[in-house]
Amino acid sequence: MYRFKDLFCGFIITLGLLIFFFGFRLPYWSQNEELYTQMQCNFPLAADPKARAREFTNAFAEYKHFGEKCSISSLELHRPYDLVCPNRVSMLTAMSSGGRIGRDAPYIPRGCDMQWYTTEEVCEILGRFSQVVLVGDSMLRHVIGALNVIVRENLGYGGVTDWNFNARERQGSRPQMTFNYTILTIQGIYKTEDVIKHDPLSLACPRLRPGWSTDLRMEQMVRYPIEDVELKRLEAAIDTDPSSPKAFILGHGLWNNLEMDMSKAWLETVVKVIDSKLGLRLRLKKSRRAKNMPILLITPNAAGEKKADEHLVTQGNKALARFERAMAQEAAVQRIDHLGTWNMSIQGNLYDGVHMDMRGNLLKAMMREQKRLDYQHQIYTAVLNGKLYTSPIGDRLRNVLDVGTGTGIWAIEIGLEHPGAHITGIDLSPIQPSYAPPNVTFEICDAEDEWSFRQSFDLVHMRAMVTCFKNPRAVFEEAYRSLAPGGYIELRDPILPFQFLTPPPEGCALQEWGVKLMEAAALSGRDWGVATRYTQMLGDIGFINVTERREAIALSPWVKGKHNKELSLLLQQDILNMLEPMSMALFTRVLGWEARRVSDCLELVKRDVQNTKIHAFSEG
Repeated sequence: MYRFKDLFCGFIITLGLLIFFFGFRLPYWSQNEELYTQMQCNFPLAADPKARAREFTNAFAEYKHFGEKCSISSLELHRPYDLVCPNRVSMLTAMSSGGRIGRDAPYIPRGCDMQWYTTEEVCEILGRFSQVVLVGDSMLRHVIGALNVIVRENLGYGGVTDWNFNARERQGSRPQMTFNYTILTIQGIYKTEDVIKHDPLSLACPRLRPGWSTDLRMEQMVRYPIEDVELKRLEAAIDTDPSSPKAFILGHGLWNNLEMDMSKAWLETVVKVIDSKLGLRLRLKKSRRAKNMPILLITPNAAGEKKADEHLVTQGNKALARFERAMAQEAAVQRIDHLGTWNMSIQGNLYDGVHMDMRGNLLKAMMREQKRLDYQHQIYTAVLNGKLYTSPIGDRLRNVLDVGTGTGIWAIEIGLEHPGAHITGIDLSPIQPSYAPPNVTFEICDAEDEWSFRQSFDLVHMRAMVTCFKNPRAVFEEAYRSLAPGGYIELRDPILPFQFLTPPPEGCALQEWGVKLMEAAALSGRDWGVATRYTQMLGDIGFINVTERREAIALSPWVKGKHNKELSLLLQQDILNMLEPMSMALFTRVLGWEARRVSDCLELVKRDVQNTKIHAFSEG
């Protein structure tokens, strides 16, 4: 079960940045006579409960959904110590160099302490700015998720768009809904204006601070080079009104493999966009004051115990510590603030350092993705008449690689069928079972990174990956280099969009959805129609004896024949399960649709998928 202490980093970073980035009060001084001894030995002593009484109570006790399943306490995350940091510089140092006495213990800043603000105080601090914009990667999704939990006072659904959840999603474990990595990606709240539009009464800030109207938002921008569409989206998001103060929080690193030149270029590019819209450097020059722009850079967490071995050199703790120091220096050059999180997170419950606060994909990934992927397995094996592969390898199957293994069902079955072979399944999501056969192993890694397997493979297997890769040719080239002499690559992918045997009715939602899906994918830099070019691509790489076989499956049982009807029902269920995860993020973030519009569109698409008068089919 996912434990609430695992939410530590998102809340700690959030409260820390509120303190040092948005304002300070006069420090609290304890009546403790040993205060000077504490300052001399630099070891924290507990604060006087009378001086900071409010911080000795659980700040989440009155939040919605607090209870047996959502019993997190702010005191599990941080306990008050003397004295409170008096300014931004001391807070930056204290937060970056603090830690914990024991694994998963409450966090202790070093040298001086942070305060745990009430919701009203958080709203007051945020309310000083017309905009608070987060720009970056996964860690900032945790931060904006934690901020939304606080400003909505909701432990269950505070960080997600619960207004468009269906009945099944609402039956899930509420705490896991809020802090599930997959859900924060697909259904996370990226803009407060969405909350105001769909569920305004859930926002505590307008009630606690009348007139509160801060635009809190996140712009995802994870890699360098940065895509033009992402830069344009950031430019459009920044309010250029010079009379209203704004704050920016940036986070970057692991998606570029801690490559220093790329990370510096990413930072320089983002800061340049912000400065071009607001003229921040010119204001600093005119003020003639030694201060930084209102921009904070957060560097990545420590590497967790499940960090894949092949990343331990480039993304391990040694590399992360060096990266943090180097980026702190770069932040000083750019005249922005820096917060390091390595020391803060080293003894926390980590997954792999990328997904701190998450145990891989949590409840929703387990409920939806595992079921969907196993439907796909049934479809593919049914199409192949029960076979797991068709490559003419014979008895030479010794090492097999399953790329995008998902639930691991194909890898497990091939391992049982060939006990003398070793099967390796790789995926970004750790949703594979622990009861795999002894000749089957699973690794968490990105197939788009450079492959570094020690062994060569007799068979590299991929299926349903057409939407996963930005550069499929590069992945196929890695497979080519990793194959043993005489080895095979076997690909199985659908050709998108879906096709129609007879002309669809006018205004067919399924057809219109297909057009928009391909448009959104193209705008995000991905070609989801690439499966039609696999044969040419493989030949160009150097593969020989390339064979292409296409199968057509109806989306509903309008076809004749028992076997065809059974296949269509399997495919139909798979499509109904995958429509939302495939569409929601693309349509909202790339096409700019509101989440409700996407949901309404998908309801019409589902009707068309089940309509036997619409002769749609999938080929692949």
